[in-house]
Amino acid sequence: RMEEPLNRIGRSVSVVRAEQIEAQGSHTLTEAVRNVPGARVRTMGSLGDFSTIQLRGTRPWDTLVLIEGMPLRDASDFQGSFTTFLGDVFTDHFSQIEVMRGTGSTLYGSEAIGGVVHLRMKQGTEGRPHVKAEFDGGSFETIHHAYQVSGGIKGFDYYLGYSQNGSDNIRNPDTYGARSFGV
Repeated sequence: RMEEPLNRIGRSVSVVRAEQIEAQGSHTLTEAVRNVPGARVRTMGSLGDFSTIQLRGTRPWDTLVLIEGMPLRDASDFQGSFTTFLGDVFTDHFSQIEVMRGTGSTLYGSEAIGGVVHLRMKQGTEGRPHVKAEFDGGSFETIHHAYQVSGGIKGFDYYLGYSQNGSDNIRNPDTYGARSFGV
């Protein structure tokens, strides 16, 4: 598998960049891909509850989720899908999300019959360190905060991030809290 420009790929691919994710106010993977053509996102409940991504009408477990080319799998799921954790994947640490719709089984195996969601991690750039802090909140004591430091020195780049989401959700005691780290 090698990287190819979008205009040379024989598949339908959408790329959601970090700037778009931030502009639409998405904090989770399911929120970020909700508007991608051909993607159906379902959340069964409140923040952090069971969520699915279906591409081109296939079953949720026919969508393969990758981080930097490594498949995300749930060892406790008899089909090995990652749908159990989709609601907990934060977008703070991704530079872009690539959504390939249609069969990807020739490249990625039978888990990619519906398509592939490929997550690309943020990287630092040469120069002075870049520091970012973000806070926001809403009803039901919902809060999100994230911290990021990135940069580069003599051909070595770095990125370190931390984010946390929490909410009392609509129904008490349906309290939700999750943290993520990006390196």
